[in-house]
Amino acid sequence: MKRAGIKKDGHLHDLRRSYITWAMDRGANVKDVQIQVGHEDASTTLKIYAQGTTEGQQRVADLVDFPGPSGELVELPKSQAKA
Repeated sequence: MKRAGIKKDGHLHDLRRSYITWAMDRGANVKDVQIQVGHEDASTTLKIYAQGTTEGQQRVADLVDFPGPSGELVELPKSQAKA
């Protein structure tokens, strides 16, 4: 990790989360990622490892064709965000 320039408080396992997040953000099928990383269930891959990204959220918003002017993605404060 030192040779790779990874910050001191980083952990090797953090790379696993980054890999899974990047793969999912680039459109990888969750079942393929699940099998590749050895999870028994895809819910583990999604709940624990796959993190949303601003870029990914913007791509999703761009997929929806609303009438009227297009806008930019606006993040709500955590207290207003609904699951």
